[in-house]
Amino acid sequence: MCLEAIDPEYLNMIYDGPYRPMKLAVVVVGQEENMIDKENKDYFPEDLSSIIKDAKVRHILHSSLDNVMSNRIIGCKTAKEIWNTFEVKYLGTTAIKKNRRTILNQEYEHFGSKSNESLTEIYDRF
Repeated sequence: MCLEAIDPEYLNMIYDGPYRPMKLAVVVVGQEENMIDKENKDYFPEDLSSIIKDAKVRHILHSSLDNVMSNRIIGCKTAKEIWNTFEVKYLGTTAIKKNRRTILNQEYEHFGSKSNESLTEIYDRF
């Protein structure tokens, strides 16, 4: 998928995660302030706009998938969760990336010709 095709405003939903409308909870003397989720009736137009953006990004990501990958992300509730699932599936975790580099280095260091290969075939394989 080409991320350049997605509006930069929507990319924030992928990288920063979903927007959750929050409000300040009632503060009791002696307790610290904390934030709680807003109820639907308390949403401002900006809140609704951000929620709609997340839904659009989820739709874009869902639309670009084949059936196999769709089954993997069916339980994801936000665009951020879908994106993280993509990253693990196609790029792997940090440990997997490190193992891939190690294997590729070993293959490079032990590169050699096979018995019935021509120089062109060796070069192409290299």
